[in-house]
Amino acid sequence: MIQLLSKTLFISLLFILIISCTQKQTTITTADTAIVKSQIRAQFNSLAIAAKNLDVNSYLSFIDKDKFTGLKVDGTNWNHYEGFKIDIVTGFSFIKKVHSLKFPNVKISVVNAETAVLTNEYIQVFSLNDGAKLTSKGGGTQVWSKASGKWLLISISASFKP
Repeated sequence: MIQLLSKTLFISLLFILIISCTQKQTTITTADTAIVKSQIRAQFNSLAIAAKNLDVNSYLSFIDKDKFTGLKVDGTNWNHYEGFKIDIVTGFSFIKKVHSLKFPNVKISVVNAETAVLTNEYIQVFSLNDGAKLTSKGGGTQVWSKASGKWLLISISASFKP
């Protein structure tokens, strides 16, 4: 009986050890959360500069080409990077100049050391190639991942405010 109990205890402890060694750390310290928020804010600011400057290549460099998916403002999906790229290239080509791009409300939520969610509200004033000057308002949700080694967008959801 003792031998059976010892084997059972040994197997149980071994199982617990294996599980604890294979689980990824999911907790993050307050200091690390602040670092992640700072890194995401810097990436977001650079993305916004690329958008304001209509720099397609720079803008697209923030997207994870292998993992990207998203939700368009019309309720349909981007199921892959190529579809998103086509929409960005086409959309940027219609705009002559971005006069202003402001984000009055930005919130970053850190999930873990490799994942963060950024929500934002924006106000953009721009001119189209035909000379029309427009104002656009809305919001978005971005999921940032560092799984590939650098912070990249793996998902974007967009909304429009009438």
